[in-house]
Amino acid sequence: MALWNDKTDPDAFPEQPQQPTLSPSACLSPRGLRAFLALSRHSTDDVLRQRLNSLESHKRVPLCTEYAQSTLFPAWKARSSAIEYCSSYAATLRTQLNDETEPEVQRIVQNEDLRLDPYAQRDLEVLKDSKSAQLTSLENWISNERTIETIVRDRSSDILRDVCGYEEAMTAFEKWGSSLRK
Repeated sequence: MALWNDKTDPDAFPEQPQQPTLSPSACLSPRGLRAFLALSRHSTDDVLRQRLNSLESHKRVPLCTEYAQSTLFPAWKARSSAIEYCSSYAATLRTQLNDETEPEVQRIVQNEDLRLDPYAQRDLEVLKDSKSAQLTSLENWISNERTIETIVRDRSSDILRDVCGYEEAMTAFEKWGSSLRK
């Protein structure tokens, strides 16, 4: 598909960015993940109509399928895996927040008798409030990204249907994904 990413062409379409390393710290401070998601959407979905319109009309349908399977679907999968990784991490944090045996909570409880030291109880509440706020922020970010992803995919599916006659992009994406697992 050199047509779309010819390095010598100044008007070439942007290449798909590499997915950042997924880690709990990347989820808690998602600046890099946000940048990846935005760049990925820009380099694949936002320019989808232009890329497909640049195809020769008599070769459009096979090239549409090739583009979807080689570029669009892998981008969707990479974005989904980043969002789902952080969602899984948020679920773990939610469990830990409700668990009294979490190491930080145990440290406060074991080092200080909560009945004798009024500051230990306050420290425990501050810790829980801080973690709760961090978790709420993470869950809001995940919810927002899922909503954005749904909107972007729906729009891309409409473009694929309009330009290529590609009826069910989401069904094709699911089939493509399941073929990778075999």
